[in-house]
Amino acid sequence: MLQIVLTDEQVRTIEQANGPVMVVDSRGNAYTPIRLELTADRIAEMKRQAAEPGPRYSGEDIQAMFRALEAEWERTGGFDEDYAAEFVERLDARREAG
Repeated sequence: MLQIVLTDEQVRTIEQANGPVMVVDSRGNAYTPIRLELTADRIAEMKRQAAEPGPRYSGEDIQAMFRALEAEWERTGGFDEDYAAEFVERLDARREAG
C-alpha cells in the first residue's frame, strides 16, 4: 500500500481541526485520504453489525432529515454541531413516536 508521510506541521493542522479535513493538491484536486479495505474480517464485522437490532433509515428518511436540518439552519441563522445533534435526536424521537 502506498504511504504518504505528513510533515509535523500538517499533522498539527489535522489534529487542531474541528471537523473533517479535505486533502487537496496544489491544483485543487481533492483526494480521499482513507479508503475502506474490504478484508474478510471487515466484511464479517459489517455483517455482524447489520444483524444487530437498531434503527434503520431509508434514503428518503435521510433526505427528510437533511431538509429539516436545512430548514432549521435557515430559521435560526446557523448552529453548531451540538445543536445539530440535539435537533436530530428530537427528529428521531418524533419519528419513533409515529
